[in-house]
Amino acid sequence: MQREKGYSGPLDALKVAEGINAANRNAQRLATDARILLDVKRYPTAAALAALSIEEGGKSSILRGLALAPG
Repeated sequence: MQREKGYSGPLDALKVAEGINAANRNAQRLATDARILLDVKRYPTAAALAALSIEEGGKSSILRGLALAPG
């Protein structure tokens, strides 16, 4: 798996869209992994991954807000 490079500099519409898509993919992957762990009764780890999935999903709205911010 290739790790994404960190980002710095101004955000253009393409970079915002890429960031939103990446955050959504990561959130989905974490939620899927959490479900797998939940099914095998690994509750603490499943809960941790579920929380991370929620946090990752929240990045989409943050990026949208940054894209619409003046300046």
